[in-house]
Amino acid sequence: MRKVFLFSLLLLFFSCGTKSEKIRLTKEDLNLVLTDLAGNHTNLADAYGEVIFLNYWASWCPPCRAEMPSVQQLYHHYKDQIKFVFISLEEPVEDSKNYLEQGGFSFPSHQVESVIPTKIKPASLPTTLIISKNGTVELKKGGARDWNQKDVYELLDSLIQKK
Repeated sequence: MRKVFLFSLLLLFFSCGTKSEKIRLTKEDLNLVLTDLAGNHTNLADAYGEVIFLNYWASWCPPCRAEMPSVQQLYHHYKDQIKFVFISLEEPVEDSKNYLEQGGFSFPSHQVESVIPTKIKPASLPTTLIISKNGTVELKKGGARDWNQKDVYELLDSLIQKK
């Protein structure tokens, strides 16, 4: 009985956050004021109509740190085709800057300046959403993963091709 319980618990743990949530976002759902690490302000809603890779992370978060190298590879491959938005939560901007510089990560990171809209609010760190040009959340992943995988490239390529 105990083995069944442990197996069920492990299955639940590993399946959490892996399902694609096909919810549709409006421009208003992406209304989130951000500040990049240089102090420039932007609004996530301005990216509506583009393929968006939205990642919530923190330098103190071990799973976030574990996925950073694969995120960097993905960013390097698609940086001119996809809007990458990395949002560092629950830490001072200097901690984010230092971690990214020391790790040699070049993707753009931001801090939140307004309330995160409910539909894109993370329940855990890291959390990543891949959003299509029409606002559909094609993939929502809570927890770390290796983003430098064939299925991710296929998804992103298909979203880039769609009008």
